[in-house]
Amino acid sequence: MTSVSHREVTQVWEEYSIPLPAVWGDLKDLVILAGRALGDEESTWDDAAQVVATDEELIVRWEKPEVSR
Repeated sequence: MTSVSHREVTQVWEEYSIPLPAVWGDLKDLVILAGRALGDEESTWDDAAQVVATDEELIVRWEKPEVSR
């Protein structure tokens, strides 16, 4: 028999976005600002950042670390 578990997960994302259509300068600014927020280490980008495109915007996001209370 299969053991099934259920969990409800809430994620908090930090996001930088630009509206579409975008010009090259806006895209460069998006990458620069997200890079400053993440730190410029390549491993951070590879491990954490996601690029998401919707019909209205281009988003660079990453999950915010959980703060212990």
